[in-house]
Amino acid sequence: MKKILLLLCSVAFMFAACSGEDVIPEVPETPNPDPVIPLTIPSTENLSPSFSPDGGTSKVSFTANVSWSAKVVEQGATWCTVSPASGGAGSHTLTISTVANDTPDSRTATVQLTAGTETKTINITQKQKDALTVTSNKFELPAEGGLVEIEAKANIEFGYIISEEGKSWISYVETKALKTSHLIFKVAESDSLAVREAKITVSGGGLSEDITVIQAAKAPAEFKISQTEVEVGSEKSTFELVITSSIGYEVKPEADWITQTAVTGSNGVYTHTFEVLENTSTDSREGIIVVCNDEQKCIPVTVKQKQKDALTVTSNKFELPAEGGLVEIEAKANIELSYTIS
Repeated sequence: MKKILLLLCSVAFMFAACSGEDVIPEVPETPNPDPVIPLTIPSTENLSPSFSPDGGTSKVSFTANVSWSAKVVEQGATWCTVSPASGGAGSHTLTISTVANDTPDSRTATVQLTAGTETKTINITQKQKDALTVTSNKFELPAEGGLVEIEAKANIEFGYIISEEGKSWISYVETKALKTSHLIFKVAESDSLAVREAKITVSGGGLSEDITVIQAAKAPAEFKISQTEVEVGSEKSTFELVITSSIGYEVKPEADWITQTAVTGSNGVYTHTFEVLENTSTDSREGIIVVCNDEQKCIPVTVKQKQKDALTVTSNKFELPAEGGLVEIEAKANIELSYTIS
């Protein structure tokens, strides 16, 4: 039996030698090893956390195959911290913390997580604290009115409310769209003799600022007349009245023998000329000129005109007997009388 096997092997060897080709034994392939990933962060993790103005914390889980470190890149960003700052291979949770933002501006920071040659970036944002301020809370205006320009600094949308007592004399004009907003309101001229006050409330985002608007009282109208009593003779004549008034007025002669003939002047001072007809009566007379301003304040001016001088007697001739007697002269006069005997 052993001889037969040896023979078969010899035959096989002979065939291989006769073919003229070397036989290379096959070597099984060795699979390439998977590459080592030094840092892995699940896709479900939030790499752009946003914090409220009150601050808080946010966590990021990751796996590192080598030692790792984490840091806040921006210098001076003390409002943002990261913990822990480093560690070894394995699964970890990074805690990012922010303090309250008391500024009216939002802010950002960057956390870099590094393992081996790989770095992941976490972008931090924090909202600003809502703010609304005005540069002045009180405006005082003259009776003539004018503009109230409220300078408002805000990082929120805001509006305004005029209080009920001011809606009739305060009106909105415009807002100048600048980084700092300027709200302009018009204050109408006051016709009140009392000081008036109202509020404008600027509000938004749950915040508000009250601005008080105070307007001075209207000064009492200047109103005077150069004289309130005029005396003229019985003949036709004229006289003048100087009227000083800061507002409109009206002149009304209430006697048909007194007529206004001219008005001159400016800037609240006017000269009025009046004509008085001749008094043909033996009795003096009085007339009234009424001057009323637009506030219904009236000043009467009394005009007195003398009578026409008169002297009459009932008889110009008396005849008496030789015995003599009394002569009684009846004289009618509106003047002082005297007599002489020739």
